[in-house]
Amino acid sequence: MSIDNDADRRRTSVRWIWLAAVAVFVVVLLALGGLFLLMMPLIYPEQLPDNTAKLLIEPPPPPPPPPLVSSSPQVPAAINSEHPAYQTPAHPGVAGSDFGSSGNVMGSLFGSGPNVKAAPAKKLVISGGVMAGMLVLKTTPIYPPIAKAARVSGTVVLQATISKTGSIEKLKVISGPAMLQQAAMDAVRQWRYKPYLLNGEPVEVETTVNVIFTLGG
Repeated sequence: MSIDNDADRRRTSVRWIWLAAVAVFVVVLLALGGLFLLMMPLIYPEQLPDNTAKLLIEPPPPPPPPPLVSSSPQVPAAINSEHPAYQTPAHPGVAGSDFGSSGNVMGSLFGSGPNVKAAPAKKLVISGGVMAGMLVLKTTPIYPPIAKAARVSGTVVLQATISKTGSIEKLKVISGPAMLQQAAMDAVRQWRYKPYLLNGEPVEVETTVNVIFTLGG
């Protein structure tokens, strides 16, 4: 009985080994077949349709180059009509002109340049002592008889504006006896000064003038 059982076991083992070998062989065949199918387009591209063969053999075309960007500035055509200050001048020139013929963009943008006016010189405030040293003509005031009879004396302080030529332009009383104010103003209006220079240019000056009235004896 043991001999029969061993024989059966051997036959069963052999049968399973053959089945396993057949299964492995089938798997290997399937794998080789699939690999062959994958490699076939590369080995025989002429068997494929034209479009497919071109895709496999020819590389795709390079992308188109980017569009060129112009380096010249884009100037609106209606800039002269909307901005009169930037219109091209009628006569050609160097700065801000149309350079002769075709109306250069720079000339239309900048024109002939803005008109820059020099700021007027400001009136300077100078002390009375400094301006007294620049006095070239001094008229002595006439003592009013009524003030002399009333024994009125004192100092009349005036605010004066001296022009660029050195003449008196404006006078205003700041303080002093009322009887002496008009006589002081009449005399100072005739005074003349040297022009006051600032950076080599004459300027108007505002200063104070003291007119002293004293009684003799």
